Amino acid sequence: MNMFADSAELTLLHVIHPIPSERVTRYVGPHQIELLQREEADHQLVEVKDVVEQGNTPYELRIEFGEPATTISTIADQQADLVVMGTHGYGRVSGYLLGSMSYKTLANVHKPVVLVPKEADVTNPVKQILVAVDGSDHARRALDEAIHLAKRTGAHITLATVVTPPVAYTGISVEVVSMVDQEELLNIGKEILTRYENVLIDYQVPYSTRVEVGYPAYMLRQIADETQADLIALGHHGLNWMAEAIMGSVTYKMIHGTKTPLLIVK
Repeated sequence: MNMFADSAELTLLHVIHPIPSERVTRYVGPHQIELLQREEADHQLVEVKDVVEQGNTPYELRIEFGEPATTISTIADQQADLVVMGTHGYGRVSGYLLGSMSYKTLANVHKPVVLVPKEADVTNPVKQILVAVDGSDHARRALDEAIHLAKRTGAHITLATVVTPPVAYTGISVEVVSMVDQEELLNIGKEILTRYENVLIDYQVPYSTRVEVGYPAYMLRQIADETQADLIALGHHGLNWMAEAIMGSVTYKMIHGTKTPLLIVK
């Protein structure tokens, strides 16, 4: 993966969930089970190690036992600056019901997380970064991370905000309220961008801006396609992952439906 090519140290972490059955453990023996699981892990990781070694990237391989999301988060918070994970492509509800590792890790970890969809092309360095902002401090932290990356790679940043139009519940359906002028909504978006633009100007990072009216996850995916973004950076409020997965936070909607890698910052 060349997106973040640099002199950073790389740790490949593989977490094995212990076999819960006491009967199996008692019959086979915990030591023998651990040996079998490690042997299977070594076999599964052959292809991963080959990819890293072909790129002449120095790395450390760690195989740990424990609940995966908790173990990943603990090690990341202690030793890492950035977590990179693949996503399975579950839907939001399916991801919740099947125990999405992305959801659980985001809930626990305090470091920035890059989620890479299986359809993503990550063979080239990042040259176009889309940063989604909404006026929050979380978005500012996402912008800071994007600037740090852009300064290293020479990437261009597209600073975007999406203003959600007011809606009214009629008892039968939800309808967009048309009383608010489109131009007024765009002006709200421009005001949101102002504080972030000043940061980009201070750091002398090349950028452009986009203000759209609509539903954030849909519009951000559209902007990412139009700008050919290599990465989408966005802040994450870090609320209860079950509620966000079901009710539909922008972050979780972006995880499932976006082919572009996501940089998520709490």
